[in-house]
Amino acid sequence: MNLIMENWRRFINESLNENLKIETLGLNAYQEFNGINITLVDLSSVQAPETPMVIGMIETSVTDKPCIPKTHEVGVVAVHPSAVGKGIGTYLYEVAALFVLKNYDGGITSDHLASTTIPAANIWKKLENSLGYVKRKTDPGSEEYNEDGEIIGGSDTLDYNNSTPDPNDDCTTVSDGKPATDHSLQIPPERISKIESTVMTQINNFDDYLTNIASNFDEDAKNNILNDIIKQANRLFTTEYNPKNVGIYGDNK
Repeated sequence: MNLIMENWRRFINESLNENLKIETLGLNAYQEFNGINITLVDLSSVQAPETPMVIGMIETSVTDKPCIPKTHEVGVVAVHPSAVGKGIGTYLYEVAALFVLKNYDGGITSDHLASTTIPAANIWKKLENSLGYVKRKTDPGSEEYNEDGEIIGGSDTLDYNNSTPDPNDDCTTVSDGKPATDHSLQIPPERISKIESTVMTQINNFDDYLTNIASNFDEDAKNNILNDIIKQANRLFTTEYNPKNVGIYGDNK
């Protein structure tokens, strides 16, 4: 099932409704040439045609090097301050992993061009350890053989200095600190149905909202809301991304 569809039908300092449940949120996703943009919005108190508040966003992009194809890195992610501590951050990573699996048959990895903040690194460790995300491998036989020359498996660890003969595990290293994960992580089968069910509920919530806008106002109003959500998500990341305050993972300065 392809969860990305064409034409998906303020950043403000408001407090998120304390009784808000994740199933009541709206989810907007669109696919660009090199990745997926995902935004969560609060629909609980918005009055049409107002733009709902963005409470979380995440973007993936195809890695520059193979990094165990087909892998997307997460370089942009942010959660509204009023939603911190409510599980939104981890959920965003899981949604990204679901979309990348469904649309690219791939996995996700941390930022391998710039850096990862310490809070974000904690989520990567949670995916890898507590939630049992699968460490994807290169094609079996591309690197490892037993003494009889029989294939025993591919590589599941990213290679930053060409130390292995397998070109498909080659990956760019970070410019600051160190990578939060050295693997391409795939959402495990036992988590797919739970995340997929919530995602589809949120997609329907957002689609219903946009349909209401288009029916009672016009298509221009709907398009304005979609554009405002994109701008708001960008502002959220710009405002909340502050590695100097929260620290860069692996930076010992």
